[in-house]
Amino acid sequence: MARFASVAVLVLLSAAVVSVVEPSRARAGHVDLTCPDPVTEGDTARMGVRTAGWLRGPKVYTFLIGHTASPDDFTRYFGTRFEPADTTLWIPIETTEDARPEHDETFSIGFFSHGSLHECVVTIVDDDRPRIIGVDFASSPPDGAAYRAGDAIDVAVRLDRNVEVEGSPLLALDLGDSGSSTWRGAGYHLGSGSRELVFRYLV
Repeated sequence: MARFASVAVLVLLSAAVVSVVEPSRARAGHVDLTCPDPVTEGDTARMGVRTAGWLRGPKVYTFLIGHTASPDDFTRYFGTRFEPADTTLWIPIETTEDARPEHDETFSIGFFSHGSLHECVVTIVDDDRPRIIGVDFASSPPDGAAYRAGDAIDVAVRLDRNVEVEGSPLLALDLGDSGSSTWRGAGYHLGSGSRELVFRYLV
């Protein structure tokens, strides 16, 4: 099941898992490293190493020993040797698309040069988070006309999969008229473990 956390409207709780790199040695002097931006799962990230003047390219490793990231989340390197480029060598890191809702994940990729470790942390952004497919009022005014002070306004949010609630999520409600906005927060009320979450605002 996916997990919801709080902050603003509906935000999925995200955590990172970090892997350890044990790279090998490459012959080089100064190392100019370009680390990749976060990459959506299924896409390819690229680490840049300026290798102009190198006699040999780096041997690249990725390791997940002792960590919780799955080894099938990306293509792993076990001492793969890359030939140096005239300017910058771009090392591809392919990530795996899957249908599992999960936290964003990170791993490291790098190598040693003259006894120093050079590495990048790559973040794989999960794209399988729950989608909101509908929002409806789950209550009506007690007198059938208008809500009064102390009445509860319930709003049901329908999702495309079951979710478990963590913390105290808030749903932002605009209670203003057509000319202005008045934002209020409806607190989580019930529905954890199902595809429908109900949020309640007290007038």
